[in-house]
Amino acid sequence: MATNEIILEEVGRFRIHRREPVEFGAFFLVRSLYALEADGRAWQKNIFAVAVGVLTVAAIALDCVALVFVWFGKLTFYILRSLWDVVIYAAKVVLNKLFGTALKWIVIVLIALTLYLKWHEIAAIIASWHL
Repeated sequence: MATNEIILEEVGRFRIHRREPVEFGAFFLVRSLYALEADGRAWQKNIFAVAVGVLTVAAIALDCVALVFVWFGKLTFYILRSLWDVVIYAAKVVLNKLFGTALKWIVIVLIALTLYLKWHEIAAIIASWHL
């Protein structure tokens, strides 16, 4: 059975069980990376799965950051900004290893778009502190 068929079969099982969207996105990402390891050309078939997984993980991370802002205040921002720089650098290295340059930029643009859309929520939380 082809790798793509296995993924579709397992995704179908996820729909039947009605798992949470977070689990679904994480499943997509992990399963796609597993397929990459098994078949070097699998990324061409599963690029959508990788993109969905990466964007889901980025959205989850930003939601966690927003919670940390609410709980711990402004000081956390400076710590998280430094950590975020490390995470972005690590992501660039991983993308360079796994994919080519063109695909890397596509994924980075998708992540940047997600960050831009989520950043307004974080900015609204910060703005509410000053009122």
